[in-house]
Amino acid sequence: MEIDDKTKFKIEELSIEISQEAGKIEAHLRKMSELTADMVSIIDDYDSGT
Repeated sequence: MEIDDKTKFKIEELSIEISQEAGKIEAHLRKMSELTADMVSIIDDYDSGT
């Protein structure tokens, strides 16, 4: 079964949108990781009495 051009175009559009959303998720996860590292550092400083 052959896919028509309109369907191919829609699939391509959705694929691009998925990639863009994945990039946003990756950026959010990176930021969450940085914030978590900051929290751990603060807790470590507190635990060591500095």
